[in-house]
Amino acid sequence: MQVDVAAKGGGGLALLRVNVNGMQQINDAMGCQARDRVLSTVAERMVKSLARGTEMVARLDGNEFCIASLNVWDDEALDLLEARTRECVRRPVQVFSRTVQVMGSFGRSVYPFDAVGAKREEAGVMLLETASRRLQENSRRTEVGVGRIEH
Repeated sequence: MQVDVAAKGGGGLALLRVNVNGMQQINDAMGCQARDRVLSTVAERMVKSLARGTEMVARLDGNEFCIASLNVWDDEALDLLEARTRECVRRPVQVFSRTVQVMGSFGRSVYPFDAVGAKREEAGVMLLETASRRLQENSRRTEVGVGRIEH
């Protein structure tokens, strides 16, 4: 896992959990094909923008993704990663000649700071749990306009 790489190399590892909000509204208004198109477009954008040599993008479940980024230590680098990810999510998507815009909720954690006291083999789970908890906290403050569909 990436925690081993970070620990052996003496670097940090950031996990960014991303929930693409507004999928239910899109599914209800336009159907599951439109929802899937939006999710695949957002995923493609994240892979192209973020998946470099030290970053990896994974779809966890439904409308949730996780980005792992090596050599991220400070809030400034993590803020930049989140801003790049937010841009991938927020850019409008054309679906069936309509413009759809979704928003994202984010939760983040950083190794070693958010895995203090954990054995290396447990650190990845601890980071994911911390990012998940922060995602849930941030989801309560989701931006207005989620799942906006323009005709």
